[in-house]
Order: sequence, then structure tokens, then C-alpha cells
Amino acid sequence: MGKLMVTLCLLGAAAQGASAKVFPVPSGQEKGHRAAVRYVMGLSEEEALALIPEQSGIYFTECPNCETDAQDRAAWRWEPRKPKTLRCPGCDAVYPNPKYPTTGVLSVAAPEGEHHYPYYARDDGYRLFFEASADYKAREYMAGTAQRLGELYFLTGDDAFARRAVLILRRFAEVYPGYAYKFDYPFRPKVFVPYTQNRIKGMSTYRTSRWSWWAYMGISRELLMAYDCLQGWDGWGEVGGEKARERIEHDLFGAMVSFVMGIRETYSNMSPGMWRDFILAGRVLGREDWVAEGLTRTNHFLGTRFLYDGHWQEPAPSYCGQVLGALRNVLGAVEGYEPGAQQDAPAGTDGLSASAALGKSQESLRRSIEALGRSFYGIRLPHGGLPPVNDTWARSRQGVPAESRSLLMPGLGLAMLGGGVEKQQVSAWLNNTGGRGHKHSDALSIGLFAHGRELLRDIGYTHTAWRAWTTGTMSHNTI
Repeated sequence: MGKLMVTLCLLGAAAQGASAKVFPVPSGQEKGHRAAVRYVMGLSEEEALALIPEQSGIYFTECPNCETDAQDRAAWRWEPRKPKTLRCPGCDAVYPNPKYPTTGVLSVAAPEGEHHYPYYARDDGYRLFFEASADYKAREYMAGTAQRLGELYFLTGDDAFARRAVLILRRFAEVYPGYAYKFDYPFRPKVFVPYTQNRIKGMSTYRTSRWSWWAYMGISRELLMAYDCLQGWDGWGEVGGEKARERIEHDLFGAMVSFVMGIRETYSNMSPGMWRDFILAGRVLGREDWVAEGLTRTNHFLGTRFLYDGHWQEPAPSYCGQVLGALRNVLGAVEGYEPGAQQDAPAGTDGLSASAALGKSQESLRRSIEALGRSFYGIRLPHGGLPPVNDTWARSRQGVPAESRSLLMPGLGLAMLGGGVEKQQVSAWLNNTGGRGHKHSDALSIGLFAHGRELLRDIGYTHTAWRAWTTGTMSHNTI
């Protein structure tokens, strides 16, 4: 890892040569993209770039005026015409709001002074950052706009789309290095630290974030997709030329990858999505070391994080489904990739050539996906859902099976008795799962599905302040 982190400071595509286009752009997107970017294209360049926040945003902010929030966050309505304003769809309250005024301001050091985060403190002291939440929405909007503009250039060849997209990328490269690091988590006090401090004491690994609310999502795929479309544009000289490209590659993408890749790996259910971004960023910027790192971690993951019956290590079937989908995305990220002759082989590939090592990694990944798929799809209930064992999501449905069969998964700790076909299916299950992540304290619980419904049921996964308190992940005074 030390050798890899040294090379992260080198330039990407400008020094090594970017690869061929990585992200596909379906032609059917043009009409929708044109409608989505119409407002930004109607602004002056200065007005458009002013929509990009200079400070970090906050994702988890509730509406104190109503009870329609989900997991400490309102489903805020935001529009670029009023970028500092939020509206709650539950009660129609608009923020800033005189009923909930600014009661304090947090300040952190910034490259050219300080960044200020005003907040409203509830009676229990819990702080709500409405302005930072509006900034979060604005950042999402402008990243998505950059992607659409880049893709419109690719589809139409119109330089106006390319120029606006590149200016947005360049502006993000200017402000991102000064973004504060933060702890942005539901029901917990929000914490900001200066841009020079990329860890927050007492906060676990990926909970210190910068771009998003979770460091796992700290590499912007939208901006990568935009840049992927723009590298061949012949108008770079009008917007700074190689210096602009260098800044985008080093201060934006390089800084994102360096931060996320430098966090101590936990090999969790979120990790494969992050490795996919390593691979995609490496392909777009010509950084084979980033691709190799994503594959190296994937190889280790496949050999160490699954139960002996093929199920994911956490005893919640819907998280097995999440990992299955994420590994499919990793496999998709390397499709069409051709490593250079000097590429080091990923770990565990026995010193093979770069191409042979890649092929071995891909084959291992395909086989693992097939095995995991058999494990995941084999435990469906007659209505296509999963047995509500531990933290399993109610919405995890995968299609109605033609028949129900009995199944024993000793590694997971799940026994199912099933029979019948089509609408006459019945399934009963016994939960004897172990306790490694997303586990409920209900071993030996049972369930029954018959006559088209769950007759003995469990509520499955819940996200409530009360549950967070009773499980010890938050203090009583923040409920």
C-alpha cells in the first residue's frame, strides 16, 4: 500500500495517457438531458458556477416542524432558482424559517479564511444545518448537471455543452480541496474539521466523509462520467488547457481517490461499490495502479468474507443481495479493460502477466457471483420476497418463484420447509443465524408463509431513533 500511495501524487491521464471511453452513453438520453440542463445553460457562466457550493454539505437534517422524516432526514425539495432554500414536502415549511432561526454558527479553517456553518439548535441541543443541507442538494445538482452536459457533448458534438461541463469540473477542482471533513450520521451530532484534517477522532473509518455523507461514496461517479466524455474535446485551450486538466485530475479526482483509498479497509458490504469507483477512476484517468488496487481488494474479499455455504458473512439475506449486486458492478467495471504491459499483477494471482492476472480475477469474480446468486435466490418466499431474518429489507423482492422447496443453509443458520407450486406455495423457516453484523436477538424464531401472505411475521429492518437508542448507538437525549 505504501508504494501505491506514493504514486497517487503523480499525474493521471496527462502523464500516462487516458484509456478509451469507459462509460456508455445511451442515445435515448438526449431529450431528457436537454430538459434537465436548460436552466443552467440559460445562466451566464458566472451565475452557473456560483451554484457550486464552496463548503461541505450535510445530508442528514430533519424538518423540526413535522414528523414525516425518515431516518433523521426530510425529503427536501430544492430548486436551483433558490439555491439556499429548502422546502419540506411533509408540511410545506420553507427554510430559512423565522420559527427556527439560526442559534449558532460552527466555524472551521479554510484555505483562505474560515467556512461557517449556521445551525438551529432544538430544545434538546440537537443542531440542524439547513444551509449546509441546501449546499448538499446544490452539490448533487451540479455534479449531475456536469454529467448530463458531458454526455450531451458526446451525443451532439456541441461545444457549448462541453465548455459548460468543463467549467463546472474546473470549479469543483478549485473548491473541493477546501471542503471540510465531517461526520454526517443520523441522530448523531454533526462534526466538522478543517480541510487539513482528514480523520475525526473517535469516528470509525469511513464515517469521516467529504464529498458525500459516507466516505464509501467519496469518489464522484457523475463527475468521472462527465470527464470521460470530455477528454477528447478540442476546446481545452479556451478553459486553461493542460493546467485545467491537471487541476481536475490531481486536485479533484486524485484527491478524492487518495482520501478514500487511504482509509483503513474494513471489507464491508459497502466496500465493493468503492472498489468499482477505484477501477472506473483508474480507467478514465489512465491510472492502472488504481485498477489494480480495486482488484486486489476484491480478490481478498472473495476469499475471506463469505460463509461456507456461500452466503455473505452477515446473516441478513438482503445484504447478501446488496453484495451480489455490488460484485456484479465490479465485474462490469473491468469489462473491456486492457492493462498495460508493465502492470503489476493483483495480489493472489501467482505472478502472472497483467492480462493473465486480470483474466484470472475476472473468472474468480464470475464464479463467486454465480455461487452467491444461488445462495441468494434460493431462499425466496412464495411472493418473491426474502424471509425477514435479521436486518432484511421488506422491499427486497426478486420475482415470484415457480415452486417452493426445502432448503438448509448451515453456514447462515437458516432452515426452510417449502412445497407447492404457483399460488399454492407454502414456506416455513427457522432462524438460527449467528451474530456478525445486522443481527437481531431472536435466534430460534420461526416464520410461516401460506395463502399468499406471511402468517407468522417479523418486522425485519427498522430505522428508528428508539431502536438506535436501545442498541446503544446513540444517547437518549438525541432522540
